[in-house]
Amino acid sequence: MLKRLGEFLLKPVSSNRLVKYPSPLVKCPSLARNSLFNLCGQVSQMLAALVFLPLTVRLLGAERVGILSLVWILLGYLSVLDLGIGRALTRAVATAVATPCYGTARRLFWSAATAQALAGVVGSVVLMVLAPRLAERVLTVPGWLVAEAHLGIAIAASSLPVVLFSSSVAGLLQAAERFDLTNLVAMPAAVLSQALPFLCALWYPSVPLVVSALVGTRVVSALVMYALARRVFPELDAGWEFSWRELRPLLAFGGWVSVSNIVNPLLMYLDRFMLGVMMSMAAVTYYSVPYQAVNSLSVLAGSIALAAYPALSGAAGSCQVFRLQSVISGGVKAVVCLLGLPVAVVACFGPELMRLWMDLAFGQHSGRALQILALGVLVNGLATLPYSLLQASGRPDLPAKFHLIELPLHLVLLWIFIRMWGVEGAALAWTVRATIDAALLFTAASRVTGLALANVALTRLLRVLPALLVITAAGGWIWSATALGLVRAAGAVLLVLGGCAVLWWRGLDEEDRKRLPGLVLSEHK
Repeated sequence: MLKRLGEFLLKPVSSNRLVKYPSPLVKCPSLARNSLFNLCGQVSQMLAALVFLPLTVRLLGAERVGILSLVWILLGYLSVLDLGIGRALTRAVATAVATPCYGTARRLFWSAATAQALAGVVGSVVLMVLAPRLAERVLTVPGWLVAEAHLGIAIAASSLPVVLFSSSVAGLLQAAERFDLTNLVAMPAAVLSQALPFLCALWYPSVPLVVSALVGTRVVSALVMYALARRVFPELDAGWEFSWRELRPLLAFGGWVSVSNIVNPLLMYLDRFMLGVMMSMAAVTYYSVPYQAVNSLSVLAGSIALAAYPALSGAAGSCQVFRLQSVISGGVKAVVCLLGLPVAVVACFGPELMRLWMDLAFGQHSGRALQILALGVLVNGLATLPYSLLQASGRPDLPAKFHLIELPLHLVLLWIFIRMWGVEGAALAWTVRATIDAALLFTAASRVTGLALANVALTRLLRVLPALLVITAAGGWIWSATALGLVRAAGAVLLVLGGCAVLWWRGLDEEDRKRLPGLVLSEHK
């Protein structure tokens, strides 16, 4: 991986720096391959956390790790100062690459990057000023750690301009569909973000030291990613150029994206807040554990939607209706095939899985909630595609308006369902809200594009999900009918092989089955 990255950076490019056409390094890889790159980037971070987090907690102590977690959550939420420009830049550059307007990439990038860097400076200064108050009065920090927390927040705040600048660079590479390059940087950075706290703790346990190491990693990652962007877009070598004319539509587009970015966390955490208010902290735990477990499957759908977004932007910008339909259809098939079997297993065996993973109490209190949430995750995963399509088509206002409408509706549903069914009611409210959101997004995307997108999703689900549920129930019946290990193993094998067969023959079309190995393994065309 590192050898490939070095060869790419050192390879000479054309001497003509102001190209009028897309760089030859702007490729058109497949949706499957890009999704696989994104998935590898997500999984690498999860695996690194699984390995290093317990070791870090032992060496740094729970208090310091808690401070680090709160600092990065705070910094992550301040990333809303991105103003949605990163997403807007991806769409604008993807449209420029797909149309004759090839000379605008440099102006778009530097206009977006300048605005984000300035917003980052403002946010950084504000956070540094508030750091003492946050450390001493807002966060529950032990007295002997207040000084470390204060300095750690200040150091983390200094990285905000770099974080937002990196958003523009990543958006530029994503517009060129170079997810291989973004993940070549993101994967080592993700591993280092988990390994460095452990390594620092081995040397000297200190919050400022760990934060400084992580900030350094972000700076290096941003510089490497910018160097890669210059290879993909040689016209960036011509230097900085700011254009208010290019920035205005990015801000208009990004404003609505920011609305969604602000409302989405409220929709995500409102259920746990309501459970804590209406029931107890134990109820919050019984809900949060299955929610976090099953919601990890959303990484699969998110990887596909992220890969599809620049392709959809280019197709929408150049009015390629057939290309739009092809990308959405492929995305729906990918989401159904990746989420279908895990969701079917969880929907059939939620209580048993919770008992095996946690204990009997979780099986009793969380099992049904896990089953309900699994169906909601599948629906929510499918909804990421029309969400991306609406933004790619220049209508980010529609998802934002839907989220604003759903927020009070979700509050009412939670209040009614939690009073009636407790933890299961919270899960049902979330799933109902996700289903309404998906219906609104599919309907709006169909009207904007003129494509029957809801029919595509429903047809694919009806082809796959009933058969998966039957196979899963059969395997589960064999498992529960006997205590013999060999027979149970046979039931598990039947479940996996049967599920894979259903996905292969019902989830994919004949053309997909022929092309899939080449789509995943082939190099860029």
